[in-house]
Amino acid sequence: MSTTAFVCISHSGDIELKTAFLVYTLKKYVRGDYTINVALPEKSPHHGEPSEESMRYYYQQGIKLYSFQNSVLGNRNELMKGDFNSNKIYALNTHFKEEFILFLDSDTAVLKTFDPNTLAKMNQGLLIKPANRSNISGWKRIYKLAGQTYPSEKIVTSIDKVEIPPYFNAGVIGLNRQIREEFYSVWIKYFNMMREEEDVEKFKIKPFHRDQISLSLAIHDLKLKYSILPEEYNYPLRGKKFKKNEIPIIVHYHRPYTIYSTGLLRKEFNHFLKDHPEFYRLVIHYANWKKFFGTGAVRAFIHGLKESLQYRKFMLTKKLQFRN
Repeated sequence: MSTTAFVCISHSGDIELKTAFLVYTLKKYVRGDYTINVALPEKSPHHGEPSEESMRYYYQQGIKLYSFQNSVLGNRNELMKGDFNSNKIYALNTHFKEEFILFLDSDTAVLKTFDPNTLAKMNQGLLIKPANRSNISGWKRIYKLAGQTYPSEKIVTSIDKVEIPPYFNAGVIGLNRQIREEFYSVWIKYFNMMREEEDVEKFKIKPFHRDQISLSLAIHDLKLKYSILPEEYNYPLRGKKFKKNEIPIIVHYHRPYTIYSTGLLRKEFNHFLKDHPEFYRLVIHYANWKKFFGTGAVRAFIHGLKESLQYRKFMLTKKLQFRN
């Protein structure tokens, strides 16, 4: 029996390009005994099933597919920012025979060979990386509203190097099978505390950050032992570049532009399209992908310059907002 279950999510929309690319890199670089599981949220007004190209690809690659229900997406008429992030919680509400579960956001990709057994040996219960930035304030208020005592321990964020109460990135999470059910149920309990607009206003938080805030509350509530995941397994590529002699194992890239602007990752994505040209139809269909991988080199370069300037402006605005 396989010892590690990789888990990621796919549904209609450009996420299916990301997931298919992630699966491609997993198949290329992961060694050892493992399974790859693609979780499919049941159809709701907000998304449908992946395309025929994706489904055919998964069957050809021997990927395990399973469905799950998400009450957040199923019941809400209009989505708040970050509602789709609840999929990563609900996707854990299924039985895995494997002892070690490694959840991966769809906007991650593998760049180097590794054996997941290495991560399983690091794990004390939960294996997780600190958040990239200290973009949450008012932690004492958050813990009080959640009915918890304020934690005494601290962690240091991975990019801006600020010491804060435990706050984690939810893009790559390793956990033991034995804690999965309780961990899932408590994580979703705290997410649902911040499910509605009035809840977000009460907690005074950004809707997009709810999955990571509720994750931190769940870990503290359950008094879970956690091990710090080395950054090379969840490298924040949108926020920092890596050196040629220090290639990370798993990168977290967020947007197509980051793939385009990172030579090694762009090369991997182009190999993916060459090996599986059926996905080029999806590249052309989604504007954010088309302008970098479905147009000429000159146009892609111009789009890259524009997006680089927009991101710098966005980060400057975020810094000013946080200082105020």
